[in-house]
Amino acid sequence: MTTGCAHAARSAIEELLGAEASVVARPVHGDLTRFNLRWANDRVVGVLDWDHAAVGDPAIDVAGILTSFGVQAAGDVADHDTLHRASLHRATFPLQVAAAGHLHADDRLRDTGIRNFEQRHREGTLHWPAGRKPRS
Repeated sequence: MTTGCAHAARSAIEELLGAEASVVARPVHGDLTRFNLRWANDRVVGVLDWDHAAVGDPAIDVAGILTSFGVQAAGDVADHDTLHRASLHRATFPLQVAAAGHLHADDRLRDTGIRNFEQRHREGTLHWPAGRKPRS
């Protein structure tokens, strides 16, 4: 990882931890993306894959929505502060993948997480998909 990306990674983690400091933890799915939702007639009819469920920042679930469905969809289900924290969670998703790869001695998974972080950093999409920020 380049020095600039390493600095961005450290900053993303520190910013997220700071933003979460005063959050009231609630039950969260932990991996609420398009892959874990079942649809019928444009309505969610089921939520799968609860192995990441925990008590934590509700913004983690909004981050999954942000990543899968974009800024508008995430903004439809979250207030401004939660949406901001969701963008911070989104920025760290590739780092979480890299950490999981490291912990499980899976070099391919680790390297994929690092490459994804570096790519998003280069493209300016760490926090917002396609670089699209919500309107203030």
